[in-house]
Amino acid sequence: MCFVPSQAQYSSSDINYSSVKWSDRKLRFDDFKAIKPVNAKTASRISVYGRMKSQKKKVDNIKYNYYTWDNFMFQFRSWMDAESMTETRLKHCQNQFDLYEVMLRKLAIEYPLRNKEIYELYEDLQIRFDTEIDWMNIVTDNGNDAHAVDSIANDLAIELAKAELNPKDMAEGYVPIPFALMYDFGVLTQVLPSDYISMSCGFSLGCGMVLRNILIGGDLDVSFGKWKKHVDDPKGVIGKDALLINGGLTGYLGYNVYDSKKLSLTPFIGLGLRSVNGGEKYEEYREKNKSDKVDYSSFSFGAGVMFDFKFGREIDFRNRTLGVETDEKSIRVKPYLSFTRYGNGIGWTPALNVCVGVNLKAFWMKKKE
Repeated sequence: MCFVPSQAQYSSSDINYSSVKWSDRKLRFDDFKAIKPVNAKTASRISVYGRMKSQKKKVDNIKYNYYTWDNFMFQFRSWMDAESMTETRLKHCQNQFDLYEVMLRKLAIEYPLRNKEIYELYEDLQIRFDTEIDWMNIVTDNGNDAHAVDSIANDLAIELAKAELNPKDMAEGYVPIPFALMYDFGVLTQVLPSDYISMSCGFSLGCGMVLRNILIGGDLDVSFGKWKKHVDDPKGVIGKDALLINGGLTGYLGYNVYDSKKLSLTPFIGLGLRSVNGGEKYEEYREKNKSDKVDYSSFSFGAGVMFDFKFGREIDFRNRTLGVETDEKSIRVKPYLSFTRYGNGIGWTPALNVCVGVNLKAFWMKKKE
């Protein structure tokens, strides 16, 4: 993405073949390919522009996405009076090129901190740059005063030698807004101390939202095991060792009691519906397009704790619609004790459900006021 508000006629071929990138080399006399206008008041002119690029960097196990800028000098819009091609004047033009690099670096830092769109900040930079160039031309007598040119070059060298932009500094002072979204998926095992139902294994999918410390969400799980006993049902028969399919839909309400950079603890209670099925229905009870398995469903309730072991965070400063977008990844271990009362003599069935998987949390951060 390239922002050149006053020079929209630039094409990609201009950028690729008619420009000098600041990071590649210093300016040379033959970089000034334009013809000096008749009414020009200065002996040289340098045309510069910035092209925005997306940058990624990992610091302290946090991945940052942000914008930086490449700095270019457009050769066919830059000129130097043939009679004034001196090393001092070339250094004067290099100072202008260096100044633009310093300003673009500051723009990369300012963007996350300012409540302005990027193109607005770029236009502000262009205005400030033109003002600085006018001042530079005055104090250097349009590049003729070697002492003044050298003094400005030394000051700019100090600015350019400063440490590279640390995106960690950009995140200073940002705090999460009180709303977040969560998604998790993992493998599930259910230990069922029942005369009828064996231990089962499967998978679980969940989602939820966080409002301050309160977590509201739900899980859908399916697991597979075996029936431990023969079951005679008025609608069919379940044989011993028949395939058991255990499913559940559970809503939960939790409260976060501990949250650090590495670990989060959230006790919760759950309410929902659980079902088990297996065997086969008698012919007269089978219905078209429905399962021919004997099934039992019932209300279920329980409680548990979510242990989130955090292993990665990504902060994106590029899109700030709701704030600075942040994604957090963690290994979620979720033990959950549930109680379900099935019919046909199976009775109350406690179950220790343990789910281990990956949790993804998305939230936004804003500057602390």
